[in-house]
Amino acid sequence: MLDTPRITQTSPRITASIHMTIPRAEMPKVFGPGVGELMAALAAQGVDPAGPVFTHHLKMSPDIFDFELSVPVSRPVVAAGRVYIGSGDGRLYVLDAQTGKKLSEFDAGAGISTSPAVAGGRVVIGTQDGRLYVLG
Repeated sequence: MLDTPRITQTSPRITASIHMTIPRAEMPKVFGPGVGELMAALAAQGVDPAGPVFTHHLKMSPDIFDFELSVPVSRPVVAAGRVYIGSGDGRLYVLDAQTGKKLSEFDAGAGISTSPAVAGGRVVIGTQDGRLYVLG
């Protein structure tokens, strides 16, 4: 018999993620190579995984599977010469990858619960109050 589900609170962790939107039937073919790509990107930056690979399911329909393939990391990873850090204090910090200088910050108003995803010149974050922000 299954136990009654319960909500568990955890501390925010830094993660590296690859966002994928794929045909549902392609999942078995994409997952393994996606993990390999994620680990290779970390290794290229000298960043160590700090926990197991996991997925964050954004949308599952009969035809499409929209998710983030993620792994906790020992430190932030670099995207396009910038480092994006989502914080439990509700702020997204953007740092120059070479100098560490803060370039900007955004106050989301609630703790950032997803790793910042960078694609097409935009940054996407999710917050603990259920909001999704697309910035850029």
